[in-house]
Amino acid sequence: MVSRVDESSSDKTELSEELFQVLGYLNFSTGQCAPKTLRALNRLYDVAIQGSPFEGLPAWLQIQQWLQDELARVSATNPAFEDCRQAEQVLEITWLTLLPSYLDFHKDLLFHQEPEGIINGFFLARVLEAILLQGGPWNETDRIVDGALKHLNDYVGYRPVAVLEGRRLEPYANEWVRPIPIWTEGAGATTGPYQAVVE
Repeated sequence: MVSRVDESSSDKTELSEELFQVLGYLNFSTGQCAPKTLRALNRLYDVAIQGSPFEGLPAWLQIQQWLQDELARVSATNPAFEDCRQAEQVLEITWLTLLPSYLDFHKDLLFHQEPEGIINGFFLARVLEAILLQGGPWNETDRIVDGALKHLNDYVGYRPVAVLEGRRLEPYANEWVRPIPIWTEGAGATTGPYQAVVE
C-alpha cells in the first residue's frame, strides 16, 4: 500500500519539469502570457485534482506546496535561482493574499461557487500573470493586490438590474469578475469537468 505522502513525493518527481517551468516564470517574467507555463500549470492541476477537483486537498493548495518545496530545492542547487526573492514573494502574495482577497471581493457574486470550482490551472496562471504585471518592489503587497484585482476583473456578465431607456448604469466594481478560463490558445483546454466538452 502506498501512503499519501509517498504519492505526493512521487507526483513531485514526475512533475519536476513543470514545477521548474512555473518557478522560472515566477522568478524571471514580467507577466506576459506564456503558453508553456499555462500548459505546465494545467499539468500540475491535472495531477493535483486526482480525478475530481471537489475531493481531497484542494488542488490549488497542493500546487502551492509543490511550488514552495521545489523552490526551496532549486534555490539551493541551481545557480539561476540563487536570487529567488521575486518567486518567493509572488508565491506568498498569490496564496496568502490575492486568492483569499479575490474570493472575499466576490463573495456576493460567487457565493454559490466552491473555490475548487473557480481556481483551475488556467485561473492560477491568470492570477500569477496579474501579479507579475504589477512589478516590484515585491514587498508592496497592498499595491500589488489592488492592481492585480483590477487587472483580473475584466468581464461583466448578465446584469439583473433594470436599465431604463436613456439612462446609463455603469457596473459597480464588484460586478467585474474574472471568467473561469477553460480554454486558452496555445495551451488547449484546462483539465476538469468540462475538458471533454471543450475539446
